[in-house]
Amino acid sequence: MRVLLISLSNSPGMKIYASGISNTLIKQNHEVTLFCSKHFDEKIDSTVQVKYITNMKTPRLEPGLFNFINLYKSLKMIKSISPDIVHILSPHPWNVIYLKMLNPSNTIITLHDPVPHEGESITKFIQYYNSGVKSLSKNIILHSNIYKNKIENEKNKIKVVNLAIRDSSNFDYVLPPKPSVLFFGRIRPYKGIKCYIDACKIVHKHMSDVEFYICGEGDLSEYQQDLLEIPNFIIHNYEIPDDELESVFKRVSFVVLPYITATQSGVIPLAYSFGRTVIATNVGGIPEVVENNKTGYLIEPENPHRLAESIIKLLQNQETLIELSTNAYKKSQSVYSVNNMVKEITEFYKELV
Repeated sequence: MRVLLISLSNSPGMKIYASGISNTLIKQNHEVTLFCSKHFDEKIDSTVQVKYITNMKTPRLEPGLFNFINLYKSLKMIKSISPDIVHILSPHPWNVIYLKMLNPSNTIITLHDPVPHEGESITKFIQYYNSGVKSLSKNIILHSNIYKNKIENEKNKIKVVNLAIRDSSNFDYVLPPKPSVLFFGRIRPYKGIKCYIDACKIVHKHMSDVEFYICGEGDLSEYQQDLLEIPNFIIHNYEIPDDELESVFKRVSFVVLPYITATQSGVIPLAYSFGRTVIATNVGGIPEVVENNKTGYLIEPENPHRLAESIIKLLQNQETLIELSTNAYKKSQSVYSVNNMVKEITEFYKELV
């Protein structure tokens, strides 16, 4: 099958997502072309035909957005490639034009956030973007069931696919030298960073040796005073590159996701792939991925005391910690692997060809 993938977003998660799908399709003997930005720096199989069609760093208002010559050239390339399937992987304003100009019958778009996150600078853009995508798309992939009924209608076809970020590393759960907890990913208010910091302060009063990690890019300035109250915060306030992921995840006991709102989260299958269980909030599509008391703990959002209790409970019960971590790893192999995700995606492709 001749597959064209379009991924013009340069966020870390989207780049990993696009490279994983590209490389796995190649392994399955498909012919793959990837349209991406010149800032795309993930490892891609040498047999993938990579076309750098824009200089844009972010899908926002910058000069590259209005480079319609490159957009026109990309449309001509699509015609010359004559793909069996066009799959748009990540959000970008040009996607609306692609959906308008391409054959809707064999064009698919992955809609990662059917409902935009609150409080982000691009929330309004995402609302307009989603509206355009929903009206123009005949074939949509979602990574959570929660919004399927709100999007599905007689004009489109929806496929829900389990999200995976990477395939599992070799698993041998070893407790880190010190009890430690990780908040990972983009630092945004909707992810409950304030709740995490408040919970860490409570935990510190009971277990003074626990290390609290915050790893990811984002603005922490408003939390500086809170972070100074205890010495146990270890902060890596930058976009964590691929070659640091394993060392970050394997130095912690488990991962915490105190999200206030969510559609799905790539952090959970990522944690599972390193054999790390999670404590996550019962919001959005997260309960579809976290089996309470089996692969992790589910708690209510915006409750730092409940989060602190769960952290202490898990840190003080090594047998449960190892059991949940082992279950999480097994889940990453059986359900949340890139191979399994791409298998489900290609089944959708075959329905349309």
